[in-house]
Amino acid sequence: QSAVIGSDAATGHYLRVCGAGAKFQNETFVWIGLTGSLNRLQIESGGRLLSQTGGVGGAGAAISNLAVVTGAGSVWSNAGALTIGQAGRGNALWIQDGARVDAESALVGSGTGALGNAIYIESGGLLQASATTEVRRGLLHLNAGSAQYARLTIGTNAVLTGAGVLQGSSAYNYGSVQLGLPIGRITVNGSFYQQPGSSLSFDLAGAEAGASYDQLAVTNGFGIGGALTVARAAGFLPQEGDEFLLIPWAGHTSASFSTTNLPAWFDWQLINSFDKTGLVLRVAAVQTATNGVPKAWLADHGWTNNFDAAATNDADGDHAATWQEYFAGTDPTNKNSVFQCLEISQNPFPMLGKVLRWNSATGRFYAV
Repeated sequence: QSAVIGSDAATGHYLRVCGAGAKFQNETFVWIGLTGSLNRLQIESGGRLLSQTGGVGGAGAAISNLAVVTGAGSVWSNAGALTIGQAGRGNALWIQDGARVDAESALVGSGTGALGNAIYIESGGLLQASATTEVRRGLLHLNAGSAQYARLTIGTNAVLTGAGVLQGSSAYNYGSVQLGLPIGRITVNGSFYQQPGSSLSFDLAGAEAGASYDQLAVTNGFGIGGALTVARAAGFLPQEGDEFLLIPWAGHTSASFSTTNLPAWFDWQLINSFDKTGLVLRVAAVQTATNGVPKAWLADHGWTNNFDAAATNDADGDHAATWQEYFAGTDPTNKNSVFQCLEISQNPFPMLGKVLRWNSATGRFYAV
C-alpha cells in the first residue's frame, strides 16, 4: 500500500512517528504533499519510517511541504529513491540532531519547475545514499551534518552551502558551492571536481582555517575549474605575507580557475602547490594611500576613491587627520572617537607612582 499525506490539493495534513519503538512501515511509496501544500512529516525521538520510495512535494501544485527527521535513533529509510521537489516548489527535508535518512538515491529539484527545494542536514544529521545524490535545482545545506554517497552532483541551478562532511568516491560541482555559516569548513572524504561554469566562494575574516576563514578540505583529488570568489569581511585587514590554505588536497588536476574574484585593495598570489599541500591564497602586497594607510581600511569606512585625499583630510572634524586615526585605532567618521588620555592618577600601592590610562588599539605599540 502507498501512503500519501496531502493529495488532491489537501493542505495542513500531518504524520508524526514519535518515540523509540514507534514504526510506520509501507510497502510502496510515502509522499508528503503529492499534490497538496503545507503538509508535514515529523519523525522524532527514535521513531522509524520504512518505505520503498519517498518524496516531499510531488506535482507542480505541491508547495511548501516539509519532512523533519530529528533526534538520535530517528530514521526514514527508503529502499529506493528519495525525491525532494519532483515538480513542486519550496519543499524541504530537515535531518537534524543525530537523525538519519537512508535511500538508494537522493534527488533535489527534479523537474524544470521544481524551484526552491532543499535538504538541510544539521547537528549530526546524516543523509545516506548508497548510490547517487543529485541536486538539480535547489539547495543542499550542511550545518555540522554529513552526507554519504557513491557520487554527488551539484547541478547548474543548484547550491551546496554550509559546513560539514561529504563522504563518497567523487563529487562534481556544475553549480555553486558557498562555504561557511558564514565561516566554516566542508570536509570532502573523497574527490571533488569543479566543472566549467561552476563557482566556488570563500570568506576571509581571520587567520584560522575553518574558524575565521572558509576551507574546503579534500582528502583525495581536487579538480580546479570554474570561477573562484574570495570575499574579505569588513574590518579584517590581512598583512603582506599572510597565507590562507583554502583547499587542502592530496593532489589536483588542471592548472587554474577560469575566473578569479579576489578582495580589492590587495595584491594576491594563488599558489597551486604540487607538494600535496593545497591551494594557498597569499597576500603579495597591501595597497596603501598617503602615510601608509591601507586602502582596504579606508574602503571599510566608506571611501572608494581619492584615497590619498581621504587619508589626509579630517572627515569628522575632530582635529585628527584620517591617517592619524588609522594609527590610533579610532573611527575616522565619528568625531567622538579620538585618541585620548583617559586617566592620570597617583598610585600609592605597592609603591608610589603614576597611572596612565588610554584607549589602545590591537597591534599598536606605545611608548611612555
